[in-house]
Amino acid sequence: AGTIILQKQIVRGLTTAAGIWATAGIGLAVGAGMYVISIAATLLTLAGLELLSILFKSVGMKSSMITFSTGNKDILKEVSDRFKSRNYMLVSYKMERLGSGDTERYIVTMVIKSKRSNDEGHMLSLMQEWPDVTVEQIE
Repeated sequence: AGTIILQKQIVRGLTTAAGIWATAGIGLAVGAGMYVISIAATLLTLAGLELLSILFKSVGMKSSMITFSTGNKDILKEVSDRFKSRNYMLVSYKMERLGSGDTERYIVTMVIKSKRSNDEGHMLSLMQEWPDVTVEQIE
């Protein structure tokens, strides 16, 4: 359970934690002398993990986090509308104001889900359409 990490509203490590528990159970079965059950459990675990990874890659949505800065507070609505029109799902966002007056900047962090994997390049090109937006990070 210690491998499950909540990182800025993205959960990581669930499969690893489940694999550790399965390995512990298989190890207990081997230690108790239940070799046939251990081999069957190992084969079922490996098959399940492989099949689920193939299934979730084709069906599931991938979470990405984008951090950008801008001097225009109203740009957040434009950015979120653009992502929604391109079949992305905005999960959450956080906006932080730095400075004041003419030097006012906003740091925005958005968590976006997409059906495509390795979609960071497409997201970057969408963000570059606004000259006042500086992309800090995409993960």
